[in-house]
Amino acid sequence: MAGRNEGFSLVEVVLALGIVAFALVSILGLFPVALGAAKDGATETHAAMIAQLIAGQIRSQTVSQATFAVGPDPTLGSGSFNLPGLSNSQTCAVYDETGQPVSRITVPQFADPSSLSATVQRQCTYMVQLTVVADTPAVGLSQIKIDVVYPGLAAGALRKTNTFITLARNKD
Repeated sequence: MAGRNEGFSLVEVVLALGIVAFALVSILGLFPVALGAAKDGATETHAAMIAQLIAGQIRSQTVSQATFAVGPDPTLGSGSFNLPGLSNSQTCAVYDETGQPVSRITVPQFADPSSLSATVQRQCTYMVQLTVVADTPAVGLSQIKIDVVYPGLAAGALRKTNTFITLARNKD
């Protein structure tokens, strides 16, 4: 055993370090993809929560009497507006990144968010368009289509839209 060298040769050490470096670079390259997927998941969850909140508020009332709160403090009622459920209509609103209502907007502003005020633009993460179709699919029921669009200020092709449809009764 006198002439036997124990340990690794320089070639073996360099080769092992190369394999480990390659593996680490590959794993680190997946982090941005995972972070993007997590952010997209959170954004879609907020969109679904906004739609669920709206649908719940509408279903708790008759569509002809429904009010929907929009504004910095929806409990005050100053930001509320009626859903004219007995006629076909569209109503739009803006929500911030936490899913809180910011302001009611017009249909043309929904189509072109650059026309929004600077204050609303700073807070605009989600835009919601409610479409009421009366007496569909049956007399006494209204179809409520809730389109949640994000990011709110993105150009048309860059916007993502989640569409939710629910039914609500027209009269008590």
